[in-house]
Amino acid sequence: PEVAPFSGQYSDDDPFVSPDGNKLFFASNRPISGTGKPMRHYDIWYMERETGGWGPPIHMHSDINRPDCHDGYPTLPRNGDLYFHSSRKEGYGSIDIYRSRFDGRQYGPAENLGPLVNSKQQEGWPCISPDGRYILFNLYTRGKGDEGFAISIRDKQGVFQKPFILKDFESSTRMPQFSPDGNYLFVNIQGFQVDTILKAGKRIDFNRMDRILNSWQNGMGNVIWMKASGLIPYI
Repeated sequence: PEVAPFSGQYSDDDPFVSPDGNKLFFASNRPISGTGKPMRHYDIWYMERETGGWGPPIHMHSDINRPDCHDGYPTLPRNGDLYFHSSRKEGYGSIDIYRSRFDGRQYGPAENLGPLVNSKQQEGWPCISPDGRYILFNLYTRGKGDEGFAISIRDKQGVFQKPFILKDFESSTRMPQFSPDGNYLFVNIQGFQVDTILKAGKRIDFNRMDRILNSWQNGMGNVIWMKASGLIPYI
């Protein structure tokens, strides 16, 4: 791996390649002018594929990127609509999920997905299925931590319904991404067995601690993949 030519100077995060492979979206604290000090918040940018590589980063318009709030984790279905999470003040909670519709030429105003999906909790790290039928995201509550990995299914009228927790996934599951063909789902899981053991009131010795710290349950992020068909029972 190597640092992308457009990156390396500022904090660039949440990369997402559109299903058709022609646009690369990401979140960044780079200044809009392109030079100077980094911003105190993250905005969404994108680049278009050109012959031999990618074009220059383009800052998305002001209705998608609000000043003084974090906008990030872009995700798109095949129709090109943009979904992302944002900490803008008019949301239902400190972080909500929004959508900007794509008309084939440009992106429209950002729309909150509404109170069926968003709540006083934090709804973040969204990932829309390639066909747009459902959206996956992480629920988080300050003071409690991760509440679970959730799914909201779109009805025939195009409205996302009240989400429910996917019980077969760890509550720390986050950052979902589908493969371009939609056949595989990749997620990040924060496995931390030490914390679980201590909460249960059990003693842990050095040898067991050493084994845990050198395993996938050491508290660091782990990338896990599965066939997307495993979600069929839920949808």
